[in-house]
Amino acid sequence: VSLHFAGRGHIVTKSGGGWSGGGFGLVGALEGVAMARAMNALTTKSTKSIETIVHFEWQNGQVTLLNSIFTPQEMATVLTPSVNRISEAGKGAPPQVSKPATAVSADIPNQLKSLADLHSAGMLTAEEFAMAKAPLLDPK
Repeated sequence: VSLHFAGRGHIVTKSGGGWSGGGFGLVGALEGVAMARAMNALTTKSTKSIETIVHFEWQNGQVTLLNSIFTPQEMATVLTPSVNRISEAGKGAPPQVSKPATAVSADIPNQLKSLADLHSAGMLTAEEFAMAKAPLLDPK
């Protein structure tokens, strides 16, 4: 009956760090801040992951799945043709397919800026950056 895609897609989580510094006098304060900055750079870890939620619903049931391999856009591209073929083979009504939901889908310029910032900071490779911005530049 329906097929829905949602989730946050690419996620970057940072952990560690948390150092703050200070000192006595101007020189001490600057040294403390510099040391804290260095310790934060050494101890902060970025973890990349993907979150995609796929919800299938049919006449007699439903299932919701969590996927950590494909983004919502990629999952829609992969699954929609198969579900349409199954529906046509069963001579049922074609499924209602929703576009991937994102929290800020209407705010494409800010999403592109965020992706560019992540790429500039080294958190996304050139390939990951290209894959992430492609659906924003050519939404179908």
